[in-house]
Amino acid sequence: MERASPRQVHMHAYLHVGKSCHHRGREALDVFNSEGVKPHLTPNTASDKSHMGAVQYGHFYVVVNKIGTIFNYTDFGTFKAYRVEGWWLDNLLKSGKLTRETYLHLAARATIGFQKRLAD
Repeated sequence: MERASPRQVHMHAYLHVGKSCHHRGREALDVFNSEGVKPHLTPNTASDKSHMGAVQYGHFYVVVNKIGTIFNYTDFGTFKAYRVEGWWLDNLLKSGKLTRETYLHLAARATIGFQKRLAD
């Protein structure tokens, strides 16, 4: 969860449901509405190997400390449950979501390509 303004927050989350959701149409994701708030949700349409990559990136994005983070939680351990891809870090830094200090700390752990990323 990140602070968007003094009175608003926005949240990035990766949700797993116990059973496949086969609802279609505009109301398919209404189950996630709460107290009149309708979040913007996009189902993961990746398949095969791309699916797991999308899942891992989603989990990483949720758990990494970003600029403005006020709360984060997941039980899917970064670097333990999956390999962190260097380009994830690059994209978060370029979009202004990571401090340079956090980027360097995480980039040192994602050792493949670290020297090139550091030089860039």
